[in-house]
Amino acid sequence: MPAIDTKTTKSDVFTVKNALDAEFDNFWKTVSCFAANNFPFEERCEFVQKAEDCNSSTNVIPYMRLLACDLKCINQFQEMIFIALFVAFCFQILVLLIYTINVYYSPALKAVSRFLHMNEHLAGVTLMAFGNTSADFFANLASVERHVPVFANNLSSALFVITISGGLIFYISPFKMNSYETVRDILFLLLATLLMDYFAYTTNHFALGYEFKFFSKHNSPSRFSLFRKNVMALT
Repeated sequence: MPAIDTKTTKSDVFTVKNALDAEFDNFWKTVSCFAANNFPFEERCEFVQKAEDCNSSTNVIPYMRLLACDLKCINQFQEMIFIALFVAFCFQILVLLIYTINVYYSPALKAVSRFLHMNEHLAGVTLMAFGNTSADFFANLASVERHVPVFANNLSSALFVITISGGLIFYISPFKMNSYETVRDILFLLLATLLMDYFAYTTNHFALGYEFKFFSKHNSPSRFSLFRKNVMALT
């Protein structure tokens, strides 16, 4: 009876990957950059360099790479010092932006509105609304394929403008608002938000027609009604 060869070669062995192996293969593509805070300071640079989210989540300045690799923070005290410097730098940029708006943008908006024979309300909901939302619009288009919460970002931005920015305007330069227009804009903002949330929950997608038109038509006055009055008053 001939002997049976029980030897197996390497090519005869099939490796079957399970879900855990696939998770490890895509680890650096799916891991959040915030997970670097759970690592010791001396290991964060290697993590930041390998994680794709640390390189794609920041638009211009890679803050996590600066803290972990370039500045080489070795303790939490140094990290807080550099974060405070970053915050001061952002505040300086905000001051420069305010100066640019007061010196260049507001006079230009006033001149264009006078040239087109627009009153302050019409200029606020057309020229000023377009200028303020165009940057967000193109940024949202660029973030469609990156699984970014576009709707949540726009909603939080609208709430920030109405509450924080509007509150600061009321505190710095108080003025009397038209109660009818204010209540109308707030109700339209709430209605548009509820409609968008309803369509997203029931159909799992947005119809880029009526909802976009409704939201853009009635959300712009509510976001910029405070600013158009204040800008026109300052200029």
